Amino acid sequence: MAQKKIKLPDVGNILGNVVLVHGRRGRKEDYLLIAERFCAVGFRCLLFDLPAHGDSPSDMACYGVREGHLPATVLNEAAAEFGFAPQPAGIMGISTGGAVSIRSASAPDAPWKAAIFVSTFDTLNHVVRHQASQLAGEWLGTVWSRITGWFYQQKTRVNMGDINSMALVPALRCSVMVAHGTADRVVPAECGRRLYAALPPEIDKRWVEIPGADHDNVLITDFPIYAEMAEWLLRHVPAS
Repeated sequence: MAQKKIKLPDVGNILGNVVLVHGRRGRKEDYLLIAERFCAVGFRCLLFDLPAHGDSPSDMACYGVREGHLPATVLNEAAAEFGFAPQPAGIMGISTGGAVSIRSASAPDAPWKAAIFVSTFDTLNHVVRHQASQLAGEWLGTVWSRITGWFYQQKTRVNMGDINSMALVPALRCSVMVAHGTADRVVPAECGRRLYAALPPEIDKRWVEIPGADHDNVLITDFPIYAEMAEWLLRHVPAS
């Protein structure tokens, strides 16, 4: 941040709120070190467990289809419980958390002034087909992904085709940063590029590639991704 000539606020001077949404197989505690960095530049951070993760009592994950309301609910309920202003606010999500964040930000009454989506997918079908094809080849992988989709629908009553961030991002009205590792083998970088390309032309947006980063180390390479994300939030979240 010093290299960017950004002056940090005095300790305790809170410029806004940021809700952090973890990825698949994660939990809120995984984001404590991320929150520490955003707190250092002046944001109050809110963390919660997605359904079927951490301390959540739910046992079913729907990749945002049924969880999209949660980030705004967490923001408003925490503000009421702890007595702080819910605005201004931003949201940051990684992988599955990015899909949840996209659904939250696409709501007509979304409270977010800025959003950051890291290593997230365009459609879940695309990711499942990619991973299956990596293991079993193109033809068998396509069949495998269809069977996976059928089983998922039987378990959750959610059509995997409905887990489609590409259909949602044109409705976004806040400023958006999309970041992706160039060596991501779980969610290929092309997924992030397609999401970015589908963003409305009139919003402030930025695409960030993290050189050599895979899915699990995207936030812990030598690339200064925290400074990039913090600068984006500082530019767009605090009230002018």
